[in-house]
Amino acid sequence: MVPLTELHRARLPVLGLFFLAAAGCNTGINVLPPGVNAAVNGLTVEQKLRAEQYTSIFENDTIVLQYAYVVALDDGRGYTAGRAGFTTATCDALEVIKRYTLFKPGNGLARFLPRLVELCDANSDSLVGLDGFPDAWAAAAVDSDFLGVQDDVVDDYYYRPALSHAVSVGLRSPLGVAALYDAIIQHGEGDDHDGLQAMIDRTSMRAGGTPATGVDEVKWLRFFWLCDGKPWQMPSIQRRATRGPNRSIAWMPW
Repeated sequence: MVPLTELHRARLPVLGLFFLAAAGCNTGINVLPPGVNAAVNGLTVEQKLRAEQYTSIFENDTIVLQYAYVVALDDGRGYTAGRAGFTTATCDALEVIKRYTLFKPGNGLARFLPRLVELCDANSDSLVGLDGFPDAWAAAAVDSDFLGVQDDVVDDYYYRPALSHAVSVGLRSPLGVAALYDAIIQHGEGDDHDGLQAMIDRTSMRAGGTPATGVDEVKWLRFFWLCDGKPWQMPSIQRRATRGPNRSIAWMPW
C-alpha cells in the first residue's frame, strides 16, 4: 500500500469526477439518471469496474486491482492481502484460501489453513505460524483461478451485501451503490461502531431519514460522506494512515 502524497490528495476530486462519469454516474446535483435503479438491478459491468478501481486508488494508489498485494500493516488485522484487503484476523483471507483450495488442493497457501482458522476464531492479528505467507500469496496470484476466487469472495462478502443495504436505504443511483460498496470494503459489515450499518444509522439520523422514507438521495449521500466532517476516521481506521481521511473529499465533488 503506497502512502498518498499531497499531489495524490489534490488530484482525488478530479479522479472522482472522471471515474464516476465513466461509470455513467451523474456527478452534478442530480445524481440519479431517469429510470435508473442501480440497487435493484446492480451496477453495469463498466460501473462496477470503475467503482472497484476507485476503491483501489485509496487502497493501493492505483486503478489496477492488486491481487498479489500482501503486507502486515500493524493495524490489528494481521496480514492484509489481495484486491480488497482481505485480512488474516477477520476471516475473509481464510475464505479466499479455503475456496482456492477446492480448485487447487495442493496450492502453496493450503498449509496455512489450520492456523488461519485459529486466527479467525480468535479475531487475532498474530503473525505467528504465518512464516512464508506473503510469498505464497504472491505466488498464487499468477494463477487465474486464484484471481477468480478473490473476485467471487468480493462479490459475496461486499458487493451483494452493499446492494442489499442500498435497497434497504432506498438508494437508486450508481453513485450511491458505489459509495456503499466502497464503504463496506473499507469498514466491513459488522455491528461495530465503524461498520457500514452503524454508518448508515448515523447518516439516517442526521439526515432525518433515508431516501426510502422520502429524504433526497443527494442530501443523504452528503451526510454519509461528511458525517461529522470525518466519516472515515473511526477508531479502527485511524491506524491505517493511507486509508480514509480524504475519501469524503474525493467522493463528494460538488
